[in-house]
Amino acid sequence: MRSGLAVRLGAEALGTIFLVYFGCAAVVAGLGGLLGVALAFAVAIAAGVWILGPVSGGHFNPWATLSIALRGLIGWTEAAMYVAAQLVGAFLGALVLWASYGKQGVSQLLGATHLAAGADTGRGLVGALLAEAVATFLFVCVVAALTSGDRAGDRMNGLGIGLAIGVGVLAIGVLTGASMNFARTFGPELALTLAGGATDWGHIWVYLVGPAIGAVAGAYAYDAFTATAAPATTRARKG
Repeated sequence: MRSGLAVRLGAEALGTIFLVYFGCAAVVAGLGGLLGVALAFAVAIAAGVWILGPVSGGHFNPWATLSIALRGLIGWTEAAMYVAAQLVGAFLGALVLWASYGKQGVSQLLGATHLAAGADTGRGLVGALLAEAVATFLFVCVVAALTSGDRAGDRMNGLGIGLAIGVGVLAIGVLTGASMNFARTFGPELALTLAGGATDWGHIWVYLVGPAIGAVAGAYAYDAFTATAAPATTRARKG
């Protein structure tokens, strides 16, 4: 990636706009149910990575950026700028969604991620945190696998990352809305606040704590697994 920092940040913002607009629009439209939403997010992410991945790396997700920074593939200052660009992009994407759907979009909460009834207290809250952590863990492991070694820069990486998000939506969408991406949660919630819709800022921490645990665990787990697997593979070849 030889692009300047400003260009990379613009690419991250634009990719996150795509992700939030098309993914959340599928939620608002309600066509195809959870499967349709999963497909919309998967395709939006894949398209974003295919188009903008060569420019910025195609993160479009603070947890992806965090995991990549933890693995030493991006500096922390640049990582913070990436996250800021993603948050701005998510907000802009949600504003465009509001402009597109108007009152109908607001009535459908602009596709915001809110906890399901029963998942906002007690054991249900623990389950929601766990669900976001596990889904983000899988996503981060996929990102790590596809940005390592010979697979880094492969044009098919977008499909793998999109599928990781898609399966997360299918698995936990009815419970938490399947965030796995704080920008995807923050942007629609902020736009919904401006639109006068029903917000749930009181549980925003769930979408910070759960995925953060999953992202950190995924980044270190992948490196730990591959570090121990490489010698074993070498010994097997020698045998």
